[in-house]
Amino acid sequence: MRLAFRPQPGPGALIAVEGLDGSGKTTVVRGLAEHLAAAGAPVLATKLPSPEMRASRFFEVLRNQGRTDLVDPVAFEVAYMV
Repeated sequence: MRLAFRPQPGPGALIAVEGLDGSGKTTVVRGLAEHLAAAGAPVLATKLPSPEMRASRFFEVLRNQGRTDLVDPVAFEVAYMV
């Protein structure tokens, strides 16, 4: 997916929501995004790692096999950034 970046009025804001698995981050982000959009603010909500990243071979090796020795940390970070 390509994001259409264009000049925006004002500086904008980045809001990061962190928490443990199952703590309700997705619910909070959904509610916040709806609230901000209803107030007229442009909203772009993302989620990391993405479903595509979770489906990658890196995650499979780490999650299912626990083999950190098989994953190059630099390659993992580069894949995570894309």
